[in-house]
Amino acid sequence: MVSPRRIAKALAGFGAVAIVVLIAVTAWIVHSRSLAEGLEKVAELAPNSMLHAHNFHWTQMKGATRQWVLTASDASYGSDKKTVQRWQAG
Repeated sequence: MVSPRRIAKALAGFGAVAIVVLIAVTAWIVHSRSLAEGLEKVAELAPNSMLHAHNFHWTQMKGATRQWVLTASDASYGSDKKTVQRWQAG
């Protein structure tokens, strides 16, 4: 029969290995992002924008009639609340 002390040591060892693996995977994921990718995302945010939206879609309706449709993969509303700036990754 296995003693409770031996079971506790095995569980503690398993937990320690699991924590080390979790920390290693987290560090690998965080460091695998490129610096250029992060800077590109920061540069996309307009300083005077109210809202930055991904997969932007706006349909202007007048009654039951569609007047126009505006779509963009990334967009920011301007500070005047009337303009939209479209950002395109290049």
